[in-house]
Amino acid sequence: MKLRTNSDFRSQADEDHHVHPTLLTDLDFDIVTTFPYEFMRLVCLGVVIKLLVLWVNTSSRVFRLGGHQVAAISEKLLYLPQFIPSEFSRKPRSLHELKRWKATGLRQFLLYTGPIALPQNIPQSHFTLFL
Repeated sequence: MKLRTNSDFRSQADEDHHVHPTLLTDLDFDIVTTFPYEFMRLVCLGVVIKLLVLWVNTSSRVFRLGGHQVAAISEKLLYLPQFIPSEFSRKPRSLHELKRWKATGLRQFLLYTGPIALPQNIPQSHFTLFL
């Protein structure tokens, strides 16, 4: 896959990427390399959700959580809200509601609740990969 360049962006070379022209092209800076990567989209809505979907909703032969594992992890996640401080904007949800999870819930799972809910329910090698 060819990486997008500033000149490609300005000339709108990738028709699928551009809906309409942007005023940013009037400014003199490298549009492609100037903007920082965004944790929410790359990690939370990218890697974490794909990992959970692979574990829960796929027929992958590599690794898939069984029904008992999904239930056990979900039960643990649903037990945790009583210990979650009010500063957290979302309370943990069941893995059965994965389609309704938002980026903040995925971040919370990655950083806080996943390391508590997963160790007894997935193989150590997969837990190490998760960490």
